[in-house]
Amino acid sequence: LYLPVIRNALYPFFSTFDYTDAGISEGCRARTVIAPQALFMLNSPFVERQAAVWATRLHSTPDDAEPAALDAEMPADRAQHAGEGRIERAYLEAFARRPAVEEASLGLEFLAAQAPLGEEEAWRRYLQVLLATNEFITID
Repeated sequence: LYLPVIRNALYPFFSTFDYTDAGISEGCRARTVIAPQALFMLNSPFVERQAAVWATRLHSTPDDAEPAALDAEMPADRAQHAGEGRIERAYLEAFARRPAVEEASLGLEFLAAQAPLGEEEAWRRYLQVLLATNEFITID
């Protein structure tokens, strides 16, 4: 993403993502996560809409397309959980990797805690959290 930089008139959006001082030469931008950046990703209507679209797409994938169990250490009954496969697909799409067993477990706990809001809203919130992670925001 490239935008013109006018040193004495920076876009306010730049400060949200910890843009460096335009008057100083930087060889490499530091990786940081600042409160405004995290708040933007968690409160942005745009990010909310993208998470909702993503949740709809994950739910529209047939159940027989669920990925295999995440890890040999995972108990067989947990591997059968439909949410487990969706979490794995979400990680593959967002981070190009499978979730660790602990990450998948935390995801299932989060979804269970959000269950009173309904399945779609729970998934939208979970996916929005993934979009707000430093791993998603920072190109490695």
